[in-house]
Amino acid sequence: MTARASMFSLIVQVRRLIHDNGTTTVWSDEELQDWLDAHRIEVIRAPLQYARTVVGGQVVIRDYATELSNWEGDATLTDADGNTLAPETANLVVGRWSFTAHQQPPVHLTGRSYDVYAAAADALEARAAQFALAYDFTADGASYHRSQQAQALLALAKQYRRRSRPRVARMVRDDVSAQG
Repeated sequence: MTARASMFSLIVQVRRLIHDNGTTTVWSDEELQDWLDAHRIEVIRAPLQYARTVVGGQVVIRDYATELSNWEGDATLTDADGNTLAPETANLVVGRWSFTAHQQPPVHLTGRSYDVYAAAADALEARAAQFALAYDFTADGASYHRSQQAQALLALAKQYRRRSRPRVARMVRDDVSAQG
């Protein structure tokens, strides 16, 4: 299975974060796509926020945005009737779209947003696991500390987890009775 073409820029972004962008890579595009897919949010016809600007005394709406970032390349915008819209510019990294002319709201977004930092942390933790059994040794008066690789990878993964999207979990206590 090959990675989806619409994932190219996201995969490049994760490769940059984990420093896996040389001529020989540690992870395949498909593996990185799998980690990205584990941290995606699917959005169907979500209304976008818009900004009003005044041009020649007229209120014009050209710019639309969403709170989520890092969108897959196949995200689509539609108008109130479900017609597909073609924005002049699209910044999928920050989630902003612009039109050349006034675009009457509402504009809806359908697509997938990804947490590149969580995916990068997953990849770094998997790489650290490959070094988990590395050993330190001394030869010819020199010390070699191979175990430091795993520690450094885990430290960077921890840093990326802090930058990843917050997660919310619903907890239910079953040790107390409901009050009526």
